[in-house]
Amino acid sequence: MATGAAGLPIEVHCPPAILSFIESVKKEIDSLKNFIVYPPNPTRNLSASLEEVRDMFYMAPVVIWAPELFFSAAVPRMPCPTCKSNSCVVSNGWGDPRPVVDFRQLYWIVAKRYKSRCPGGGTFIGYDPDVMALLPEFVSLQFPCQLTRKGAIDNGLLWRLNNEATSTQSFSGLSASLDEVYKSAYYR
Repeated sequence: MATGAAGLPIEVHCPPAILSFIESVKKEIDSLKNFIVYPPNPTRNLSASLEEVRDMFYMAPVVIWAPELFFSAAVPRMPCPTCKSNSCVVSNGWGDPRPVVDFRQLYWIVAKRYKSRCPGGGTFIGYDPDVMALLPEFVSLQFPCQLTRKGAIDNGLLWRLNNEATSTQSFSGLSASLDEVYKSAYYR
């Protein structure tokens, strides 16, 4: 479970259908060619029960953040935030999924957890800010969102919010334009 700045646990509710989809993705991580995994199309699964199909409509894409798997030439192993070396870091499973708010949909991000064997090192997650600063710039720029306390906001949405908030547009106009984008994607 993730912890906040005060060390208190942060609880994020992830629906059971999405959790099982994420678990199946984790099992097949070595065969993945892309770090974005889309759920199965519910309209093409004719053998599923009505309840399973209903749950499939609520599924969302999952972004896997494991730079040593997808950028292995640039990041052969994750660096340690304590000693800045990558020789003392070992994989330690997966972190909890976090919801990411985007223009058109919600998606989930999952990152690997790591354990540092150096003195004073502990466990950390792949999107830890100290670790991201040690990654090559082109790799860290691939991270698709900015983290919040319980979730994250997609970089494209943040760019649009920043661009429209610094223009002469009012906040009600900004809200209306985002609502229009969301509804046009939702009703499509």
